[in-house]
Amino acid sequence: METSEVWDILERGGAIETGHFQSPGGHSSVRFHSYNGLLDPRGAEALGVALAGKLRESGATAVMVWEELEDLLLGFVVARELGCTLVRAYNDAGLVGDSPELPAGSKSVLVADQFVDEGAVRAVRALVENRGGSLLSLGVLVDRGVVAGLPSVALVSASENSYLPGQCPLCQQGIPLASASSLEGSDHGSA
Repeated sequence: METSEVWDILERGGAIETGHFQSPGGHSSVRFHSYNGLLDPRGAEALGVALAGKLRESGATAVMVWEELEDLLLGFVVARELGCTLVRAYNDAGLVGDSPELPAGSKSVLVADQFVDEGAVRAVRALVENRGGSLLSLGVLVDRGVVAGLPSVALVSASENSYLPGQCPLCQQGIPLASASSLEGSDHGSA
C-alpha cells in the first residue's frame, strides 16, 4: 500500500487534521486523532491487511488490542489475516483484564492506530508475560515515536509531517500556528 493511500484512508477515518500545529518536536502539518474504521470500513479493511502484511513474519499466535472499539476492528482484520487469536486487554478498576483469556505461552503483537503513552504497552506486556508468553512487537498505523524498548512496525510515521521551527515550510509561507485554544478538547488517540 502506498504511503499516500494510507494518509487518505486515515483522513477518511477522522484520524488526521491538517493545518499548522505545535508538536513536541517542533511544528507539524498534521494533528492526530483516533482512527475510526467504523467511518470507513473498506479503508479499515485495507489498513488491517497492510499492517498484517508487515507483521506476518513476527511469528505471532495472538493479536492484542487495548480497550478501544476502533482498535478492536483493526485488530480483528490483523488477527484474521495472521490466523491468530484476537484478545482485548482492558483496565478494570486499575487491574488489567482480558477477553477472551489470552492462551498461556502466547506470542503476541499489540495492535493500535497509534500509541500516545507507554502505559497500555506496559500493562499488556505484563499481562502477556504473566501468562508465560511474550510480547513480540507493536503494530501501528501511525508511529508517533512514543514507545521504546519493543520492535514496532507502522504504515506511516508522524515525523513525515514534522519540522523544526526554523525549517518549517508552513512558517515560511506565513501560515500562523493554530491557537492553543483550538487544541483544547482534541482527541489524541488511543493506547
